[in-house]
Parts: sequence; C-alpha cells; structure tokens
Amino acid sequence: MILKKFQGKKTTKESKKLQPSQRLSLFFFNRPRATAAILLAILVFGIASYATLLKREGFPSIKTPLAISQGAYLVNDAKKVDREVAKPLNDFLSKESGVKTVQTQSFDNFYVATVLYEESVDAESRTAELQKQVEERKILPGAVTGKLEPFKFGFTNRGDDMTV
Repeated sequence: MILKKFQGKKTTKESKKLQPSQRLSLFFFNRPRATAAILLAILVFGIASYATLLKREGFPSIKTPLAISQGAYLVNDAKKVDREVAKPLNDFLSKESGVKTVQTQSFDNFYVATVLYEESVDAESRTAELQKQVEERKILPGAVTGKLEPFKFGFTNRGDDMTV
C-alpha cells in the first residue's frame, strides 16, 4: 500500500527540469561579477545616450497663419488713430494677395491690426514683404511706432523654445 502511494511521484531528473525564466535568473545569480559588469555597461550607455548621443529638442515650432501689428500713435483721439492709421493699414492689407482677413482696432493712443493669411501662405516671408511695402509706400504717418510681425507660438521673446 505504501509502495502504491509513492509510485505516482516522479523522482527522476524530469521533475527537476527548470523553466527558461528560472534558468535565466540562475545564470545571473550564479555570476554576480558578470551581472554587475552588464548593469554598469547599461548605466554608462544610458548616461552617454542622454548626455550626447540622443538629439534633444524642445517643443516643435508651430507655424500660424497670423501676423500682428501693434503700435502707438500719441494723439489722444481714437477717431484720429482710426482715420490716419487703422483704416489706411486695413485698406492696404485687405487688397494684398494671400491675405484672407484683416481686423484692426483703434484706441486713444495705439492701434492693433491682426492679419489672417490663407492656408497656403508662408506667414513669416509674406509678413516681411508686407512690412517692407508699408514702409516704402509710407502708408502710416511718421509718428506711428509699430511693426507687422508674424505670430509665433511656442517661443519666448528671445526666440528660445518655450520653457516649462
């Protein structure tokens, strides 16, 4: 009776066969120096990759189809600013190719103009062209300060990528 009880159990090498994950663990457990060397190599490669090998960038630049002009015209009269600055600027910009809409606002001593370009237009180059034309044609009075500049999203005033 006792023999029957133990006959069902395997006592050969079959019962001692290890799984692949167990063999991998024992490989590293039995070789502590090799394990330490491999971990050290991975650590050094990781630090080298982070410090020099991998290209790091900030946020990607986002091109917006906008240009904004803000300027001062110290006359203390919103109607005069509208008549001498905002309206001529709006009329000129609205007729130019690639410009979808122009919106201007006049206040007592300053103005704001927002230009929305069509999707196919490169806002930076077109804004530079329009600013040059405004200066050459003397559309604005000489006392007006301000410049038409493309709207940049994700940059600081110095031109750096936005920092968090």
